[in-house]
Amino acid sequence: MSEHDDHPDEHDHPHAYTSTYVLDGEPITWVFHDHDGDWRVLGETEVTSDDEGVVTHIEDLLKLDPGLAELMTLPIGHAAERAGVGAAWEIGEQSEDDEFDGDRAWTTQPVLDGEPVIWIFHDEDGEFQFFGETEIDLDDARVVELAVLVERDTTLPDLATIPIGHAAERETPTSPWTIAPFEPEDEEE
Repeated sequence: MSEHDDHPDEHDHPHAYTSTYVLDGEPITWVFHDHDGDWRVLGETEVTSDDEGVVTHIEDLLKLDPGLAELMTLPIGHAAERAGVGAAWEIGEQSEDDEFDGDRAWTTQPVLDGEPVIWIFHDEDGEFQFFGETEIDLDDARVVELAVLVERDTTLPDLATIPIGHAAERETPTSPWTIAPFEPEDEEE
């Protein structure tokens, strides 16, 4: 039993943003437990296009590199970096300003492949989520620069009109948008 097995819930978010390069075997050299409590786990290759960023389970990354287990207690707002596999991790605090160069948005691979956006949510963290008609699947989740989605689709509403905690929705890609407070469906019914 590892030292982390007796603390299975040490991290609140079991998912991590990573790259296709890491999933294809590139060594993990940077881990960040961001100010939202989410994890970013990357290698040396910079993510430069929509389809290179992937959201996966943190457990899948631990299988790829068991050495990550020692970082599961990394405090929020801290990053760990190393020169390569087997090298010591250097841990330091990272400011919120260093997290992303621009605004980020959550979406799905079908949307990036051209499926029209029919639902937009402005979440409590101030981030936007863009979805099409395809049922949401974690394996299809992607994080991209917000500008990428806005520039692609001129039919999207002005995002400034969607307050935090609200969603914009349309029936079809040519229907008008309606904006209303988001009320999650009660899953216990």
